[in-house]
Amino acid sequence: MPLASLAPWAHCWLMFSWLAVNTPRSHPLNLGGGNSFVCCWWSFPQRQQELGYLGVRPPPRSFLLPPLHPQVNALDGYNRTALHYAAEKDETCVEILLEYGANPNALDGNKDTPLHWAAFKNNAECVRALLENGALVNARDYNNDTPLSWAAMKGNLESVSILLDFGAEVRVVNLKGQTPISRLVALLVRGLGTEREDSCFDLLHRAIGHFELRKNGSMPWEVTRDQQLCEKLTLLCSAPGTLQTLSRYAVRRSLGVRFLPEAVKQLPLPTSLKEYVLLLS
Repeated sequence: MPLASLAPWAHCWLMFSWLAVNTPRSHPLNLGGGNSFVCCWWSFPQRQQELGYLGVRPPPRSFLLPPLHPQVNALDGYNRTALHYAAEKDETCVEILLEYGANPNALDGNKDTPLHWAAFKNNAECVRALLENGALVNARDYNNDTPLSWAAMKGNLESVSILLDFGAEVRVVNLKGQTPISRLVALLVRGLGTEREDSCFDLLHRAIGHFELRKNGSMPWEVTRDQQLCEKLTLLCSAPGTLQTLSRYAVRRSLGVRFLPEAVKQLPLPTSLKEYVLLLS
């Protein structure tokens, strides 16, 4: 049986056995010294915090066993990896899987990446952790939707904000002609919008500079059912983008796919303009 398939308790037992065979009797980490358990437990990154809470100091790194690398990129029946599932729920699991070599851009059967699912579930810290570890911010699924589209369709303000900070393209169009902002509008016309969704719309509107929802001069029939929303969107679509807002989009686009707060910080601009480029005003 491969080591990667052994249960965690078996992993611990292997480390105890290793210590018993390889640790000199006079060594302070010898089994008889009572510290072997600490050394074993510190070999698990996810357990180090627990020992820290107990006031246990870490052993020297030379005494830690090399981790047993499981098949972190193994696929289930839906072609999903463990990282796909972790991205929906738990930042700590995401960080552990990434530490052990999980592919942040793994595609499932629908070409969805872990970042798509983190954005859809609005697990903002997972979104950030994935992006900081090489996830492609503009990855496309089978419908050419990006993680920003997935976040926008749910009105997930926190995830949308982080994705935009990492240079997500806001004018991306999927195979059905939908953009992130039009996906959000589809949520608003169903009467499911709240103050958070309205804030998400305002953020996307600032990022895009100008958008168009009309076809042949008319709003989609779904939008016309809500007179107040229809009037608001008609006014926004009718007004041409100003030089100021279009320049902001152009500047953000020119900086490329990177962490924009750091990039903008280096620009020779007044603080007020930096905040404007970063969609803060």
